[in-house]
Amino acid sequence: MRAIAKSKELGTLAGLARGNARLQSAMEYLSTYIWAILIIAVVLGALYYMGVFNSNTFAPRAQPGSCSVVKTEGAAQTIVPELNGNCNGELPQFVTQFNQYSQCISGNVPIYVNSIGETTMNQLTITAWVYITSDSSTNGLLHLATNNCVQGNFCGIWVNSNNHVNIGAGDTQANDPSNIIPDSWSFIAIVLNNAGGAEAYLNGNPGTPATWSGPLTGVSSFSMLGYLNGCTDTSVASISNVQIYNTAMNSNEIAQLYYEGIGGAPLSGTPLFHLVGWWPLNGDTKDYSGNGNNGVPGNIIYINQWLNGYTVP
Repeated sequence: MRAIAKSKELGTLAGLARGNARLQSAMEYLSTYIWAILIIAVVLGALYYMGVFNSNTFAPRAQPGSCSVVKTEGAAQTIVPELNGNCNGELPQFVTQFNQYSQCISGNVPIYVNSIGETTMNQLTITAWVYITSDSSTNGLLHLATNNCVQGNFCGIWVNSNNHVNIGAGDTQANDPSNIIPDSWSFIAIVLNNAGGAEAYLNGNPGTPATWSGPLTGVSSFSMLGYLNGCTDTSVASISNVQIYNTAMNSNEIAQLYYEGIGGAPLSGTPLFHLVGWWPLNGDTKDYSGNGNNGVPGNIIYINQWLNGYTVP
Protein backbone atom coordinates (compact mmCIF):
# COMPACT_ATOMS: atom_id res chain seq x y z
CA MET A 1 0.00 0.00 0.00
CA ARG A 2 2.80 2.38 0.85
CA ALA A 3 4.40 1.65 -2.51
CA ILE A 4 1.15 2.41 -4.28
CA ALA A 5 0.66 5.65 -2.32
CA LYS A 6 4.23 6.75 -3.04
CA SER A 7 3.77 5.96 -6.71
CA LYS A 8 0.61 8.09 -6.81
CA GLU A 9 2.44 10.87 -5.01
CA LEU A 10 5.26 10.78 -7.49
CA GLY A 11 2.75 10.76 -10.35
CA THR A 12 1.02 13.81 -8.91
CA LEU A 13 4.32 15.67 -8.54
CA ALA A 14 5.25 14.77 -12.09
CA GLY A 15 1.88 16.04 -13.29
CA LEU A 16 2.35 19.29 -11.41
CA ALA A 17 5.82 19.65 -12.88
CA ARG A 18 4.45 19.12 -16.39
CA GLY A 19 1.67 21.65 -15.68
CA ASN A 20 4.13 24.19 -14.37
CA ALA A 21 6.30 23.71 -17.44
CA ARG A 22 3.31 24.24 -19.73
CA LEU A 23 2.28 27.32 -17.72
CA GLN A 24 5.80 28.74 -17.87
CA SER A 25 5.92 28.10 -21.60
CA ALA A 26 2.55 29.79 -22.07
CA MET A 27 3.66 32.80 -20.03
CA GLU A 28 6.83 33.08 -22.10
CA TYR A 29 4.78 33.03 -25.31
CA LEU A 30 2.37 35.58 -23.87
CA SER A 31 5.23 37.82 -22.76
CA THR A 32 6.74 37.64 -26.25
CA TYR A 33 3.41 38.57 -27.83
CA ILE A 34 2.90 41.46 -25.39
CA TRP A 35 6.31 42.91 -26.23
CA ALA A 36 5.60 42.46 -29.94
CA ILE A 37 2.26 44.25 -29.58
CA LEU A 38 3.89 47.07 -27.61
CA ILE A 39 6.59 47.49 -30.27
CA ILE A 40 3.97 47.55 -33.03
CA ALA A 41 1.95 50.11 -31.06
CA VAL A 42 5.01 52.34 -30.63
CA VAL A 43 5.84 52.10 -34.33
CA LEU A 44 2.26 52.87 -35.34
CA GLY A 45 2.20 55.81 -32.92
CA ALA A 46 5.42 57.19 -34.38
CA LEU A 47 4.08 56.81 -37.92
CA TYR A 48 0.86 58.55 -36.91
CA TYR A 49 2.81 61.38 -35.30
CA MET A 50 4.84 61.78 -38.49
CA GLY A 51 1.62 62.07 -40.47
CA VAL A 52 2.01 58.85 -42.45
CA PHE A 53 -1.68 58.03 -41.96
CA ASN A 54 -2.76 61.57 -42.80
CA SER A 55 -4.47 61.51 -46.20
CA ASN A 56 -2.89 64.90 -46.89
CA THR A 57 0.51 63.20 -46.95
CA PHE A 58 -0.26 61.85 -50.41
CA ALA A 59 -1.89 65.05 -51.69
CA PRO A 60 -0.16 67.11 -54.41
CA ARG A 61 2.32 69.71 -53.11
CA ALA A 62 2.83 73.14 -54.57
CA GLN A 63 6.38 74.00 -55.54
CA PRO A 64 7.89 77.19 -54.08
CA GLY A 65 6.78 80.20 -56.11
CA SER A 66 4.25 78.22 -58.13
CA CYS A 67 1.60 80.94 -57.71
CA SER A 68 2.13 84.69 -57.82
CA VAL A 69 0.45 87.99 -58.59
CA VAL A 70 1.46 89.60 -61.87
CA LYS A 71 1.53 93.38 -62.25
CA THR A 72 2.89 94.04 -65.72
CA GLU A 73 3.33 97.77 -65.11
CA GLY A 74 4.96 97.42 -61.71
CA ALA A 75 3.90 97.66 -58.09
CA ALA A 76 1.96 100.91 -58.50
CA GLN A 77 -0.08 99.88 -61.52
CA THR A 78 -3.83 100.44 -61.61
CA ILE A 79 -4.64 97.81 -64.25
CA VAL A 80 -6.27 94.69 -62.84
CA PRO A 81 -3.57 92.44 -61.29
CA GLU A 82 -3.77 88.76 -62.11
CA LEU A 83 -2.82 85.53 -60.39
CA ASN A 84 -0.36 83.50 -62.40
CA GLY A 85 0.79 79.88 -62.10
CA ASN A 86 -0.50 76.93 -60.10
CA CYS A 87 -2.98 78.73 -57.82
CA ASN A 88 -5.35 75.88 -56.98
CA GLY A 89 -4.65 75.78 -53.26
CA GLU A 90 -2.32 72.78 -53.16
CA LEU A 91 -0.55 72.12 -49.88
CA PRO A 92 2.84 73.84 -49.75
CA GLN A 93 6.04 71.83 -49.98
CA PHE A 94 7.50 73.71 -47.01
CA VAL A 95 6.52 75.91 -44.11
CA THR A 96 8.77 78.20 -42.07
CA GLN A 97 9.76 77.32 -38.52
CA PHE A 98 11.65 79.36 -35.95
CA ASN A 99 12.96 78.86 -32.45
CA GLN A 100 12.66 82.00 -30.38
CA TYR A 101 15.49 81.01 -28.05
CA SER A 102 18.04 80.60 -30.83
CA GLN A 103 16.66 83.73 -32.43
CA CYS A 104 17.50 85.67 -29.29
CA ILE A 105 21.03 84.24 -29.22
CA SER A 106 21.65 85.23 -32.82
CA GLY A 107 19.94 88.59 -32.47
CA ASN A 108 18.10 88.16 -35.77
CA VAL A 109 14.37 88.69 -36.27
CA PRO A 110 13.41 85.49 -38.12
CA ILE A 111 11.84 87.37 -41.04
CA TYR A 112 11.96 91.10 -41.59
CA VAL A 113 10.58 93.20 -44.45
CA ASN A 114 12.75 96.29 -44.66
CA SER A 115 10.51 98.64 -46.58
CA ILE A 116 6.84 98.43 -47.50
CA GLY A 117 6.21 102.11 -48.11
CA GLU A 118 2.44 102.07 -47.56
CA THR A 119 2.45 105.54 -46.01
CA THR A 120 -1.16 106.34 -46.91
CA MET A 121 -2.84 103.25 -45.43
CA ASN A 122 -5.84 103.96 -43.22
CA GLN A 123 -7.09 100.36 -43.02
CA LEU A 124 -5.28 97.09 -42.50
CA THR A 125 -5.87 93.33 -42.71
CA ILE A 126 -3.21 90.76 -41.78
CA THR A 127 -3.78 87.01 -42.15
CA ALA A 128 -1.54 83.99 -41.52
CA TRP A 129 -1.52 80.27 -40.79
CA VAL A 130 0.36 79.48 -37.57
CA TYR A 131 1.39 76.47 -35.50
CA ILE A 132 2.23 77.00 -31.82
CA THR A 133 3.80 74.15 -29.85
CA SER A 134 2.37 73.13 -26.49
CA ASP A 135 5.65 73.78 -24.66
CA SER A 136 5.68 77.46 -25.64
CA SER A 137 4.98 79.81 -22.76
CA THR A 138 5.51 83.52 -23.21
CA ASN A 139 3.68 86.69 -24.09
CA GLY A 140 4.54 87.32 -27.68
CA LEU A 141 4.98 83.77 -28.94
CA LEU A 142 4.20 85.04 -32.39
CA HIS A 143 4.54 88.63 -33.39
CA LEU A 144 3.39 89.84 -36.80
CA ALA A 145 3.74 93.56 -36.64
CA THR A 146 4.31 96.76 -38.52
CA ASN A 147 6.55 99.46 -37.11
CA ASN A 148 5.53 103.08 -36.46
CA CYS A 149 1.96 102.27 -37.30
CA VAL A 150 -0.31 103.99 -34.79
CA GLN A 151 0.97 106.89 -32.69
CA GLY A 152 4.50 105.58 -33.00
CA ASN A 153 3.53 102.07 -31.86
CA PHE A 154 3.26 98.82 -33.78
CA CYS A 155 0.02 97.39 -35.06
CA GLY A 156 -0.26 93.71 -35.72
CA ILE A 157 -0.88 90.26 -34.29
CA TRP A 158 0.62 88.53 -31.33
CA VAL A 159 -0.25 85.29 -29.56
CA ASN A 160 -0.08 85.59 -25.79
CA SER A 161 0.79 83.05 -23.08
CA ASN A 162 -2.82 81.85 -22.99
CA ASN A 163 -2.74 81.16 -26.73
CA HIS A 164 -5.11 84.01 -27.52
CA VAL A 165 -4.80 86.03 -30.70
CA ASN A 166 -4.46 89.69 -29.80
CA ILE A 167 -4.53 92.84 -31.87
CA GLY A 168 -2.06 95.55 -31.11
CA ALA A 169 -3.02 98.95 -32.47
CA GLY A 170 -1.51 101.58 -30.26
CA ASP A 171 -3.37 101.10 -26.98
CA THR A 172 -5.96 98.66 -28.33
CA GLN A 173 -6.39 94.93 -27.80
CA ALA A 174 -9.10 92.76 -29.33
CA ASN A 175 -9.19 89.05 -28.53
CA ASP A 176 -10.10 86.12 -30.73
CA PRO A 177 -13.24 84.06 -29.96
CA SER A 178 -11.35 81.17 -28.32
CA ASN A 179 -7.89 79.85 -27.54
CA ILE A 180 -5.60 78.57 -30.23
CA ILE A 181 -5.20 74.82 -29.84
CA PRO A 182 -1.48 74.04 -29.42
CA ASP A 183 0.22 71.56 -31.73
CA SER A 184 -2.23 72.25 -34.53
CA TRP A 185 -2.47 74.67 -37.42
CA SER A 186 -4.74 77.70 -37.02
CA PHE A 187 -5.75 80.53 -39.31
CA ILE A 188 -5.50 83.91 -37.61
CA ALA A 189 -6.38 87.38 -38.86
CA ILE A 190 -6.77 90.94 -37.65
CA VAL A 191 -8.72 93.78 -39.21
CA LEU A 192 -8.44 97.51 -38.52
CA ASN A 193 -10.98 99.68 -40.31
CA ASN A 194 -10.99 103.43 -40.87
CA ALA A 195 -14.02 103.85 -38.59
CA GLY A 196 -12.01 102.84 -35.52
CA GLY A 197 -13.06 99.20 -35.35
CA ALA A 198 -10.68 96.31 -34.64
CA GLU A 199 -11.39 92.58 -34.80
CA ALA A 200 -9.38 89.40 -34.34
CA TYR A 201 -10.32 86.17 -36.11
CA LEU A 202 -9.50 82.55 -35.39
CA ASN A 203 -10.26 79.94 -38.06
CA GLY A 204 -12.67 82.32 -39.78
CA ASN A 205 -14.62 83.20 -36.62
CA PRO A 206 -14.60 86.77 -35.29
CA GLY A 207 -13.90 87.51 -31.66
CA THR A 208 -14.83 90.42 -29.42
CA PRO A 209 -14.48 93.69 -31.36
CA ALA A 210 -12.63 96.68 -29.96
CA THR A 211 -11.88 100.23 -30.93
CA TRP A 212 -8.50 101.61 -31.86
CA SER A 213 -7.08 105.07 -31.68
CA GLY A 214 -5.91 105.42 -35.32
CA PRO A 215 -5.33 106.61 -37.86
CA LEU A 216 -2.47 104.59 -39.29
CA THR A 217 0.60 106.74 -39.58
CA GLY A 218 2.29 104.62 -42.22
CA VAL A 219 3.49 101.05 -42.53
CA SER A 220 7.20 101.33 -43.09
CA SER A 221 8.32 97.77 -42.28
CA PHE A 222 7.00 94.43 -41.15
CA SER A 223 8.45 91.80 -38.83
CA MET A 224 7.30 88.20 -38.73
CA LEU A 225 7.88 85.96 -35.73
CA GLY A 226 9.49 88.61 -33.61
CA TYR A 227 9.25 88.79 -29.84
CA LEU A 228 7.84 91.25 -27.35
CA ASN A 229 9.31 90.39 -23.96
CA GLY A 230 13.02 90.15 -24.52
CA CYS A 231 14.89 86.88 -24.72
CA THR A 232 14.08 85.20 -21.44
CA ASP A 233 11.38 82.90 -22.81
CA THR A 234 11.46 80.14 -25.36
CA SER A 235 9.00 79.09 -28.00
CA VAL A 236 8.85 77.15 -31.22
CA ALA A 237 6.38 78.15 -33.89
CA SER A 238 5.74 77.58 -37.58
CA ILE A 239 4.09 79.94 -40.00
CA SER A 240 2.79 79.88 -43.55
CA ASN A 241 0.95 82.06 -46.05
CA VAL A 242 1.15 85.56 -44.56
CA GLN A 243 -0.91 88.20 -46.38
CA ILE A 244 -1.31 91.95 -45.79
CA TYR A 245 -4.01 94.14 -47.34
CA ASN A 246 -4.51 97.89 -47.17
CA THR A 247 -8.23 97.38 -46.73
CA ALA A 248 -10.51 96.13 -43.97
CA MET A 249 -11.84 92.75 -45.05
CA ASN A 250 -15.31 91.73 -43.96
CA SER A 251 -16.12 88.50 -42.16
CA ASN A 252 -17.17 86.73 -45.37
CA GLU A 253 -13.82 87.49 -47.00
CA ILE A 254 -11.89 86.31 -43.95
CA ALA A 255 -13.93 83.09 -43.91
CA GLN A 256 -13.26 82.59 -47.63
CA LEU A 257 -9.52 82.86 -47.06
CA TYR A 258 -9.77 80.35 -44.22
CA TYR A 259 -11.67 77.80 -46.30
CA GLU A 260 -9.09 78.06 -49.07
CA GLY A 261 -6.72 76.36 -46.64
CA ILE A 262 -3.05 76.76 -45.87
CA GLY A 263 -2.12 76.85 -49.56
CA GLY A 264 -4.76 79.38 -50.56
CA ALA A 265 -3.94 82.32 -52.82
CA PRO A 266 -5.03 85.91 -52.10
CA LEU A 267 -8.66 86.60 -52.90
CA SER A 268 -9.38 87.51 -56.47
CA GLY A 269 -11.58 90.48 -57.28
CA THR A 270 -11.54 93.71 -55.29
CA PRO A 271 -9.31 92.51 -52.39
CA LEU A 272 -6.53 91.67 -54.86
CA PHE A 273 -6.29 95.38 -55.71
CA HIS A 274 -5.47 96.05 -52.05
CA LEU A 275 -2.84 93.33 -51.61
CA VAL A 276 0.30 94.86 -50.08
CA GLY A 277 2.35 91.74 -49.51
CA TRP A 278 2.04 87.97 -49.82
CA TRP A 279 4.62 85.66 -48.32
CA PRO A 280 3.67 81.97 -48.77
CA LEU A 281 6.92 81.07 -46.93
CA ASN A 282 7.01 77.91 -49.01
CA GLY A 283 10.77 77.57 -49.14
CA ASP A 284 11.65 81.27 -49.32
CA THR A 285 10.71 84.69 -47.91
CA LYS A 286 9.90 86.33 -51.24
CA ASP A 287 6.88 88.57 -51.69
CA TYR A 288 4.61 87.11 -54.38
CA SER A 289 2.17 90.05 -54.39
CA GLY A 290 3.91 91.74 -57.29
CA ASN A 291 5.00 94.60 -55.03
CA GLY A 292 8.54 93.39 -54.41
CA ASN A 293 8.37 93.53 -50.59
CA ASN A 294 10.73 90.59 -50.11
CA GLY A 295 11.48 89.42 -46.60
CA VAL A 296 14.98 89.07 -45.20
CA PRO A 297 15.40 85.65 -43.54
CA GLY A 298 17.05 85.55 -40.16
CA ASN A 299 17.10 82.50 -37.95
CA ILE A 300 14.56 80.21 -39.65
CA ILE A 301 14.40 76.79 -41.25
CA TYR A 302 12.06 75.35 -43.85
CA ILE A 303 10.43 72.05 -42.98
CA ASN A 304 8.55 69.67 -45.26
CA GLN A 305 7.33 67.23 -42.58
CA TRP A 306 4.73 69.64 -41.26
CA LEU A 307 1.36 67.97 -41.92
CA ASN A 308 0.85 66.73 -38.37
CA GLY A 309 -1.81 68.95 -36.83
CA TYR A 310 -3.23 70.26 -40.11
CA THR A 311 -6.82 69.55 -41.09
CA VAL A 312 -8.28 70.79 -44.35
CA PRO A 313 -11.06 73.30 -43.47
